[in-house]
Amino acid sequence: MAPALRLAIIALGWQLQGAISCDCSWTNNGANCGSTDGTFCWRACCPNSCDSGGWTVAYSSERCHLSNGVRRISCVAPSMHQCGTRMSASNYLGRGYHSVRIKAAPGPGIVTTYYLSNNGGLYDKTKTHPWVELDFEIMGNMAGPGGQSRIWTNMFTDIAVEHNQWIIVPFDVTANYHEFGFELGDDTIAFKVDGVPYRTVNIQNHGDVRASIWSTSLQEFVSVWGQSSQDPGEGIPEFQNALGLLDSNPNGFPRYAEVIV
Repeated sequence: MAPALRLAIIALGWQLQGAISCDCSWTNNGANCGSTDGTFCWRACCPNSCDSGGWTVAYSSERCHLSNGVRRISCVAPSMHQCGTRMSASNYLGRGYHSVRIKAAPGPGIVTTYYLSNNGGLYDKTKTHPWVELDFEIMGNMAGPGGQSRIWTNMFTDIAVEHNQWIIVPFDVTANYHEFGFELGDDTIAFKVDGVPYRTVNIQNHGDVRASIWSTSLQEFVSVWGQSSQDPGEGIPEFQNALGLLDSNPNGFPRYAEVIV
């Protein structure tokens, strides 16, 4: 037997052994699924894992629980390292309307996002490669209880070129579910909330955006993340100032966002 084939068989045996040997008794029928890390056994044992329905959790799987079609993402402490996770859809998108329903996480320092990207959902901090991204950044700090909420929308083109704009919606984004969607056309993109276009962008002069739509190379992402006074700042100064800090969140932790995909 060739050495490479022998190694492949051994590796497969280890994987199968690991899958079979998972002892799921610690879950107490799922009751303890929030108290462990995102290992294979956690995914295998927990019936409420968000890794299902064509969506995959990138990290900290224990901070996303699925129940009755709702994915509940937690921010468990005032630190970016203990706040939220990111999910990606397996399919790629082009022309048409694409949306999810979100009840955003409340309070300063927490952001609930829905976005499309052709770069694996990541921001290239080296700013050496072009990518296309369309964002709804729903800040708990900008939610107005019983009134208006401000939402940061953005379109990234070329190499980290931002086309950002605030939109204002007449409700508290943390109180109930609302639909956030992108209408992708040949010449325009509409940012819609509950079917209402709050921002429309002409993309005729943005060849990279049009190409990403025509080639159906955009992927859906949902994330929750946070920022405290001990964490490095993310985004331009206007964004950081609006976001606030987890340290100032008056409601304590954990805080939750809920998503229906």
